[in-house]
Amino acid sequence: MEFLIRKARLSGGAAPPPAGAAPPPPTACAPPPPPPPTRATAAWPHVRAPRARPAARGRAPPSAPPLTGARARRRRRPEHKRMQAERTWERAQERLPRPMTAFGLVLASYFLVTSGVAYDIINEPPAVGTQPDPLTGKVRPVAFMPYRINGQYIIEGLTGGLMYTLGALGIVLLDRAHERSSPPNRRLGCLCVGAALAAAAYAATLSFLRIKMPNYMMATG
Repeated sequence: MEFLIRKARLSGGAAPPPAGAAPPPPTACAPPPPPPPTRATAAWPHVRAPRARPAARGRAPPSAPPLTGARARRRRRPEHKRMQAERTWERAQERLPRPMTAFGLVLASYFLVTSGVAYDIINEPPAVGTQPDPLTGKVRPVAFMPYRINGQYIIEGLTGGLMYTLGALGIVLLDRAHERSSPPNRRLGCLCVGAALAAAAYAATLSFLRIKMPNYMMATG
C-alpha cells in the first residue's frame, strides 16, 4: 500500500483511498454557461426569452374524440353516396344489352324512320298506285307516286328506307375497315363490301328519284 501511495506522489496524481475508507463526497456541478444573447435580448435586455416547452415523456398526442350523432352521419354521407353510385353502375352494366344487339336495334329504328312509317300511319296511303297505260289504255300498277316529292306509297317508302339502310351499313363497314387490330383479310372484306353497298345504295336512290321526278334538279334549256 505504501508503495502505491509513493508511486502516486511521484507521478503527481492523487493517492488512492485506503481500503475500507468512505467514498469522497460528490462535488457540486458547475451551472451551465448562459446562452449567447440573441438579437431580441440584445435590443431588449429586460425581456425574457420564451421558455421551451418540455417534451412529453412517453405520452401519445391527444386524439380527436369519435364523432357521434348527426356529425357522424354527415361525415359518412359522401362515402355512402359513392358506394351506392358504384353499385348502381355495376347493376346497370350487368343489364346493358350486347353491342351487336344495340346496333341491330338502332339500325332497325333507322330503317323504320327513313321508310316513312309515320307518314304511312297518318295518311294511310295504298301499298301501290295505279296508272293507265298510254298505249293500251289498261290500268297498270305503279310503285312510285309520280310528281309528288312529299308523297309516297307504302312499297315506295319501304324500298327507299331499305336503300338508305344499306348505304348506312356500307359506311359502317368502311369505318370498320380502318381498325388496325383487325386481321388484314377482314379489313379488306369490310372495305370491299362497304364500298359496294354504299355505291349500290347511292345509284338506286338516284334512279328512284328520277322515276319519281323526271325533271328534278335537271337544267332545262
